[in-house]
Amino acid sequence: MENTLHVWIGTKKGAFVLQSSPARRKWTMGAPSLFGHIVYHVLQDGRDPRRMVLAAKTGHLGPTVYHSSNAG
Repeated sequence: MENTLHVWIGTKKGAFVLQSSPARRKWTMGAPSLFGHIVYHVLQDGRDPRRMVLAAKTGHLGPTVYHSSNAG
């Protein structure tokens, strides 16, 4: 069983995921999701980590809620 932790961070430049090593001593940052959009909230389902909901402001679309069933 993989013992890594994922932490999602919403910023003015998109959403980023930090992934820990199994011992949680090292962290790596993934590529941004929704690059260039303001991301306010990212929620990952604790029962199924592939399911996520993200709240963002995407400029011309205004406030938008995104849903993913494949981890983004």
